Amino acid sequence: MRPLFLLGAAMAVTASSAADVNYDVRKIGGVWYHAIVANLNSDDVKMSGVVNQEAGRSEPFWQMLSRSNATVAVSGTFFDTRNARPIGSIVIEGEGKVEGFHGSCLAIDYFNQAKVFDPKWGRHIDTSPYRYLVRGGVRLITGGEITVYPRAQRFRDPRVWSKARRVAVGVTASNKLIIVATNGNVLLRSLANAMKAYGARNAIALDGGGSAAMYYRGKILVKPNRRLTNLLTLQEAPGVAWSPLPTPSGGGSDKGR
Repeated sequence: MRPLFLLGAAMAVTASSAADVNYDVRKIGGVWYHAIVANLNSDDVKMSGVVNQEAGRSEPFWQMLSRSNATVAVSGTFFDTRNARPIGSIVIEGEGKVEGFHGSCLAIDYFNQAKVFDPKWGRHIDTSPYRYLVRGGVRLITGGEITVYPRAQRFRDPRVWSKARRVAVGVTASNKLIIVATNGNVLLRSLANAMKAYGARNAIALDGGGSAAMYYRGKILVKPNRRLTNLLTLQEAPGVAWSPLPTPSGGGSDKGR
């Protein structure tokens, strides 16, 4: 049994397992990490997201969760706390919600296949192949190798590469999604090591620090210290991967707010 810190209280748990969405807690490099492993090859798992209801205004974590039907939710891409604008594009159910031009992407296509890629800085991307996409991450792992170079990706805020609470998402060679979060303060390279330990072949860091958040089946495992603007979510339910898309309001670009 391993210790899990839940809403500030220590309790003992073992790794839990549902059919296609599994939870684990593990100590790596002296730091405890919460991890979700989700089988995207299953018809019963779908990745999606939530954005703030009003552009320019952040929201409490629980308020955003209430609109999600999420089994799992974590903080999404970085955002400017002055205007609550995400730095990277967000596409949910095929619809562009936010447009941004910074950082690495995680994308899920209409066949539930995941990929991580690195658009050129400042360039529009064609989002039409993707049901879900989030841009603005810091690359951690590329092809199984640790590749942490935030300055090369034009990240300038020193808080990005300093020690902080962290959230990361990645993909294995067999199309399983890995999500990791920690209440400990760690460097990006330590986060990359944790993702590699869970088998991620490609991975990015999402928003962390005061924004770091993780929810799993009714419990907050990592509690944010501020209001948020966007979440990455996983839903587990029979056939949810093939639920009908809403009528789109835009075309196949990442142009949103």
